Amino acid sequence: MSGAIYMGASGAVVQQLRLEILSNNLANLGTSGFKRDLAVFSEAAQPPGTQQGAGAAASGDPRFPHPVLPFGQSTDFSQGSLETTDQPLDVALNGDGFFSIQTPKGVEYTRQGSFSLNAESRLVTPEGFPVLGESGPITIEGEKVTITGEGDILVDDGEVGRLQIVDFSKPYRLKRTEGTRFVPENPNAAGAPPETTTVVQGAVEVSNTEAITAMTQMIEVNRLFESYQKVIQTTSEMDQKAARELGRIE
Repeated sequence: MSGAIYMGASGAVVQQLRLEILSNNLANLGTSGFKRDLAVFSEAAQPPGTQQGAGAAASGDPRFPHPVLPFGQSTDFSQGSLETTDQPLDVALNGDGFFSIQTPKGVEYTRQGSFSLNAESRLVTPEGFPVLGESGPITIEGEKVTITGEGDILVDDGEVGRLQIVDFSKPYRLKRTEGTRFVPENPNAAGAPPETTTVVQGAVEVSNTEAITAMTQMIEVNRLFESYQKVIQTTSEMDQKAARELGRIE
């Protein structure tokens, strides 16, 4: 395979990976608490906290020392805007930190605060996972629910628990488990309550994906992909022509 075709194919693969990231970001535009992923390119070592993608593998062919730009992805944990819902069990975090939830795989962390009650009156996530308080899962039985700025939960003016909100050292070394849920890359990493974060009742944090920017980038990616395809096609045609000419000479 010629160097031009190899580089064209490599570039096309990278653009395909970029497109997958952008498409997932846009697909979760309406998912509260979603944190967008970013494509990372570097000829040096991957930055801490990034997940190396398939494009980073070297070919092992000395003729092409950089066949594919090292490619990976990282998560942008910047806060999204808060949207008022007036639902008493919806909560958002204004500041750093994550809600703690109990999943079958252990405790995970999220900014998704669209909570509800299950059949056992437990406070749960949209997936049905229990939301953790500082003393474990939270049970709400009563009429009037008030959640204070510190995360205390009052039912009919009686306190039933406090949301377990934790933060981790920055830059975050967290990996996405699924959707809006994360866990520390180091299983032994311990979180701590954030100092200045405020809990906002009756609101959710919207996705931090910027729709116009993501769509503009998708157009750019499609154009680059087409350009790499053109390089492959043109080079292939030139190689075929050269082969025919060489055949005539022989």
